[in-house]
Amino acid sequence: MDTLIQLDKQLLIWLNSNHTDFWDVIMMIFTRKEFWIPFYLVLLYQIYKTKGKETLLGDIGFVFIGCFVRSDFNSTL
Repeated sequence: MDTLIQLDKQLLIWLNSNHTDFWDVIMMIFTRKEFWIPFYLVLLYQIYKTKGKETLLGDIGFVFIGCFVRSDFNSTL
């Protein structure tokens, strides 16, 4: 696990140290919320298609509960 964390840090430092126009544009695209909406819609569709309606609703409920608990925890800090 330590090796993976070290590789992750090295990759992050390498990406941040290379200020190229190409990577700047790519990173700006990836940080926009609108970029990830189709990904999550496809993910939800695949869960529905393979596991069914009950699993999809359970997963969505689990995510909402996690977001609520996290926001409640952050507001008490």
